[in-house]
Amino acid sequence: MRRAVVHLNPDPAGELDLPALERTVLALRAAGHEVIAGDLDRLPPTRREVELLLSGDDPQALRAAAERACAAALAAAGAAGARPRAAAVGFLSAGRLEDALGIVRAFGLERRLRECRLEGEELAVLVLEPGTSAPAGLATALEAALNREVRFVGAGPGERP
Repeated sequence: MRRAVVHLNPDPAGELDLPALERTVLALRAAGHEVIAGDLDRLPPTRREVELLLSGDDPQALRAAAERACAAALAAAGAAGARPRAAAVGFLSAGRLEDALGIVRAFGLERRLRECRLEGEELAVLVLEPGTSAPAGLATALEAALNREVRFVGAGPGERP
């Protein structure tokens, strides 16, 4: 399972005071969530954002989970009227095989991938079904996440690259 960072605005309307937001962050942590909360007092009230670390692959499901968790924390902090809004979702990468597979899924190639392997410290090899080409940006995304050179190989029937 991949680790995601979900950027979350607990109070887009900017109606909550700083102590209520701080109680919300504490309630998120008390519920077992990993939260990164910068200097909330330095941001305009409508742009205060925290980051929630969650496990998962689907950005929409992660946004929804973050909003549900924040709504529960807001209620626990006595600020049930606020409507949290999740924005960007980014994925952390440790250069593992599951990171590569998550990126392949995000590009819609999971069913056309025959094999994915990491060779040594410097190379990732992806074997795609014959006739499948890698979409623009896939190699760059994989190289950035894995910190390795990426090679795409097409395999014919019975072949092993």
